[in-house]
Amino acid sequence: MGWWQIDTATVQSVAQQLGVENPEHPHYLGDDPWNVIDHFICQVGQCFADQRWPDETEAQQIFAGTSLPPCVTALGVDVAERITAHVREMWQELECCYEEVWDRPLRPVERYCLLDYAAGHFVTPSDIPPEYLTDLDHSPPEEVRAYLERLRQDVANGMPLRIAAENGPLDVTSTRGFDQWVTRRYPQIVLRSESTNHSD
Repeated sequence: MGWWQIDTATVQSVAQQLGVENPEHPHYLGDDPWNVIDHFICQVGQCFADQRWPDETEAQQIFAGTSLPPCVTALGVDVAERITAHVREMWQELECCYEEVWDRPLRPVERYCLLDYAAGHFVTPSDIPPEYLTDLDHSPPEEVRAYLERLRQDVANGMPLRIAAENGPLDVTSTRGFDQWVTRRYPQIVLRSESTNHSD
């Protein structure tokens, strides 16, 4: 776990975009805020299971926490409120990180960089490339099952996958979609986790 100083060129560039004058104080990012964000992007990701995944512009709007794009409001009031609560809690925990370590609140440049990290990671699925699947096709059934169950748990936790397929990449955002893909690709494999509830 650690922290690192944001380089001066980045600070100056972001400060100029934000209209922040004289950003002479050191600015920091670190593993602690990264971990907070990783947790909450999974929480938000679970709300989009089987729905169209937001693009980066929409993700920026979601994680900025100031307004909601139509892709969120279309999910209904309950889901929109849950997403809003996750984002609000994320920023509260991030503020706590900086208060505890640096004895001060987040600076605008740091907030900008954290938002950029959250939106970027949220819209970037974990790639399962063709070579992974080729290796899997030639692995013992128990190894295949174990690997697929780990992937399924990632999806259940709100982490989307992009799986290589003959007709182009397949984006999987729910356990239901993942189980359907497994049934097509590996009909001989029955996942133990399929007995659990599907994410909706």
